[in-house]
Amino acid sequence: MFDRKSPSPAAVTTITEAPSRPVRREIAQLLDELRTVSDERLPEVRERLDALLDAVGQTGNAYVDGVREQTVRIASAAKDEVAHSRDATEAYVRDNPWRSLAVVGTVALIGGLLFGRR
Repeated sequence: MFDRKSPSPAAVTTITEAPSRPVRREIAQLLDELRTVSDERLPEVRERLDALLDAVGQTGNAYVDGVREQTVRIASAAKDEVAHSRDATEAYVRDNPWRSLAVVGTVALIGGLLFGRR
């Protein structure tokens, strides 16, 4: 009936899945190494930690950008759907003015009866 383009479920699940498991595993490994690290290996662990922080920052930015893109797509699809529904309603009312008037009158009568009982 409608020819709208909605985001695919695969795209939505891709964005909602945060790549946290590899990051958590790497953090756990670094914490284990920090407990037993010698002064000689401290710069190496610091470099790995800095690289991990950079990766987390980039992943977070990519995640936010993906969510933002999905939000724009969904908002655009909703806007198109509302515009299409508005145009279809206007066309129906123009083509069937008496039927539209009867529907509005019926809704007003039912509303008046329901609110009048209270």
